Amino acid sequence: MKPGISFIIAGIIFVLIPISLVQVWPYAKSEVMPADLSIYPNSYYAPKSERLSSWDDHRLERLDSESDFEFATRMLATVHNATYHCEAHNYQQSWFTWLTWRTGIYALIPKNDLGVLDIKTFRCGFCHQRAFILARTMRQGGIESAEVLGLSGHVVTVFTFNEELFVLDPDLGVGPVKITGLDSANGNPDDNIEAILREAYQPITRVWGNEYTNRMIDIFTTKDDNEYYVYKNLEIRRSAQSILFSIEKYIERYLMILGVALIVVGLLMTKWKIKDLKQLSWHINHLNKIDN
Repeated sequence: MKPGISFIIAGIIFVLIPISLVQVWPYAKSEVMPADLSIYPNSYYAPKSERLSSWDDHRLERLDSESDFEFATRMLATVHNATYHCEAHNYQQSWFTWLTWRTGIYALIPKNDLGVLDIKTFRCGFCHQRAFILARTMRQGGIESAEVLGLSGHVVTVFTFNEELFVLDPDLGVGPVKITGLDSANGNPDDNIEAILREAYQPITRVWGNEYTNRMIDIFTTKDDNEYYVYKNLEIRRSAQSILFSIEKYIERYLMILGVALIVVGLLMTKWKIKDLKQLSWHINHLNKIDN
């Protein structure tokens, strides 16, 4: 085989590697996938819109006319529809996320492992991951009161509006719902809080039944073990992930550049009937001297 052809083939392979990794990679999926997704009103098992690949996504920008309540409501829908539910430690969010996990590089990230929290590679996760991503998008838009609240078996996002506490459930697509007093053992919630929650989770009831809704209400109203996550710790972990996962795009880009360069070299060697790189270098230098 002629050397030029070898370079062209190698270049095509290097170009195809990143394309294949992005297009063919078996991305993370929900652990249970129903046969008919159309009966589900939310993005629990699969996303209903294009994924968020950056914190700078135009869908996360706050409009000048939006109040905190309006912005929070829109962010709930945006994050919920662009993500979906899967195991917290499903690292097949991308080929690079999986590679760092398999090689042990991912384990070097500080703080307790709560799964992927950075939107660069995040596709799906547990309730706490989606709740953090929603809280961060809200803070990015100016709602500094956005926090991640852990319940007894579920995690949600909360924020304060007009001195009232509202909950957003990005895992199930429910909210905003006023839950003032449910975030601590000493709180004094509304007497009709169970009816308020039941109405809010009505779309879920139609799919999973009253038993599931009753469980969700119990999770909220047993407030003795409701506890806030330390947002700063979550953000530290996300920042470390962001630095690590940013390498992915550079690897893909440089593989593409290398592939194109090899193809160009191969085409030149074929055109000029050159047998090796030394002869190619001489030929290029000779052309430069002629131009000068």
